[in-house]
Amino acid sequence: MGLVQTWETCFWKHGVHTAQVLLTHDDLSNRKRYLNARSTLRTLIELGVVAVVNENDTVVTNEIRFGDNDTLGALVANAVEADALILLTDQLGLFSADPRQDPSAELIREARQKMSECKL
Repeated sequence: MGLVQTWETCFWKHGVHTAQVLLTHDDLSNRKRYLNARSTLRTLIELGVVAVVNENDTVVTNEIRFGDNDTLGALVANAVEADALILLTDQLGLFSADPRQDPSAELIREARQKMSECKL
């Protein structure tokens, strides 16, 4: 709750409203729930509200977790067809694996999406 309050306070100082949105893996894998979540997020964007999205830890199980907010962020960015996804991290950058768990993880200096994979 403290983190959400901090986000709200910081955005409020700039006249921007926020909304906490809690999602589960089911919300983005079940078609009907996905469409509802996408509609909600798009409406918030249209209203100029910054959605602070997090995994709904109170109802998920280890078997159906996103595992990290980066994955959740990527799925949400895709759902709303975001122009960009910016991830804030305590790591040096994008790695081939989780460097905290895999000492052989390599830093990826540059990543590009092939044009054939882009929506036009």
